[in-house]
Amino acid sequence: MTINDCGLSLYQEENYSLMTINDCGLSLYKDENYSLMTINDCGLSFYKDENYSLMTIIDCGLSLYQEENYSLMTINDCGLSLYKDENYSLITINDYGLSLYQEENYSLMTINDCGLSLYKDENYSLMTLIDCGLSLYQEENYSLMTINDCGLSLYQDENYSSMTVVQI
Repeated sequence: MTINDCGLSLYQEENYSLMTINDCGLSLYKDENYSLMTINDCGLSFYKDENYSLMTIIDCGLSLYQEENYSLMTINDCGLSLYKDENYSLITINDYGLSLYQEENYSLMTINDCGLSLYKDENYSLMTLIDCGLSLYQEENYSLMTINDCGLSLYQDENYSSMTVVQI
């Protein structure tokens, strides 16, 4: 473990991963699936070599680009919008209600190609990315984000200007 002016670098020998926290953000390199996870001021980017997909979480939300069906998924403060090029369908979850097309129980959405599952509780506060091990807990002001695999918590204030990394 190294703490310097540039930030915090964590080297783990178990999975030969590299975690670096600096002024630009957090970069996670894993050798198992040759994936790249980067948290910076712009957001969070996941690069996977299996299906060459790109998942990006920015301040506006989450955008998922897949090369197989060229679909776009966006999670923002207004909710979740899923655009698919196959049938041009739209799935939207917002605070005012739940609009789901092509879903049965209106509570769980799973995209198998991405390995992405979104679980919404009573107050629509929990989102879970299974393959990435990322859990986003949003409070009233969308202030708490938790990364389980890294054991890090990112607290953002009301205007998303301050970010604190705390070990849990």
